[in-house]
Amino acid sequence: MTSSSSSSREYRRAVEEERQEELARIGQQAGNVQKRKSADKLTPSELEKRRVERKHKAEKAYM
Repeated sequence: MTSSSSSSREYRRAVEEERQEELARIGQQAGNVQKRKSADKLTPSELEKRRVERKHKAEKAYM
């Protein structure tokens, strides 16, 4: 009887892990959609300005 209870416990754990992975994937996709929407509103010059600002910020943090 212990083997059946341990296998059902393993099954529940596997199902829970799979559910967590799916939630993470869905959340990631939702985040990507939001980023795309906000990026669509920027002009090319604004995008370049942000890229340069991020680069300078990263260089400053590295120093």
